Amino acid sequence: MDDIEKIRRVLISRNHAKLADLLIHSEGELSESSTYGNYLFSTISTYYIKSPPKETDLLNALSEVDKRRIFDAVISVYPYRDHAPEIVHVEYQISFDTFDDELFPETPAIRTVSREYISNLSERALNDVENGDFDSLKSFLGDSKGFYDWLEVEFSTWGNRVQDENLFNILKSGILNRQVLKIEYASYNSEISERKIKPLKICFKNESWYLYAFCLLRNDYRFFKFSRIHQVKKLEEYFTPEITGKVLPKMSEEYANNLGSQTRVIVEVDSKMSWRVFDELEVLEHLENGNLRCAVNIPDISWGISYLLSFGSGIKVIEPDSVKNMLLQEIEKMLKNAK
Repeated sequence: MDDIEKIRRVLISRNHAKLADLLIHSEGELSESSTYGNYLFSTISTYYIKSPPKETDLLNALSEVDKRRIFDAVISVYPYRDHAPEIVHVEYQISFDTFDDELFPETPAIRTVSREYISNLSERALNDVENGDFDSLKSFLGDSKGFYDWLEVEFSTWGNRVQDENLFNILKSGILNRQVLKIEYASYNSEISERKIKPLKICFKNESWYLYAFCLLRNDYRFFKFSRIHQVKKLEEYFTPEITGKVLPKMSEEYANNLGSQTRVIVEVDSKMSWRVFDELEVLEHLENGNLRCAVNIPDISWGISYLLSFGSGIKVIEPDSVKNMLLQEIEKMLKNAK
């Protein structure tokens, strides 16, 4: 995490989100002098906040109170102590590292970009995704000329667009503003529990969206699947998050740890269902009749029976017999309920 992001998080934790927003596209630079300060071998220093022209003008126009708030946030990142820089000034300067078409019209010379510069841009884009800075990422992709329109993502499922987008917007707001949320969440066994969480990151894994958050009920980090979040509400509580880094490997590790009691089921799937097979199952053999012999690992039997039934008449369970019997029992219940 760079210094500016730390400063932004301090400001947000102190309910100064608008000031933090002014620093979204900024970079920090520490300049130490050769003059000793008030602490043992500390050096009198200046901290430069370099931003695009518009943001720089807004920062310089801030009241002395707001400038002091930013200064205090900088000192929180660079506290006074021995053998360290002693920051006595924070100055705002224009940065020309950002591309702005109005200031820098495209020319053949600009098109000839060094490999190092491209590498820096790529790293910046990855950092934007990691930190949830989607506005900056959109600018990087060419917002001014519409070049970013090659990619479209919708968080909603079929038929629930408004509801799902509202959920996403609240979760996104909670993450960016470091705001505690209260949710109602359904577990695998359909139990509904109320949780207070500190939202940290939105993740996409295996065709599903998840929220990675610190759960105050469990006192641990958890993944919450979007589709099982029934209610969500923002609370007037804020937090300073710890560095999360990459979290999807943790999900894969947790899933692997939960597979100790998994049941491996061998099935034959009708060729007309092949579109699902290649997305979801392990193909073992292409049969002469055109069907596919496949395998699926089921970590939870009750969920697994429902999953197999979702194939309708397009699937036949080969083994084990225990799953066959449970499937037949469930079908008998369905027939009874249909009468």
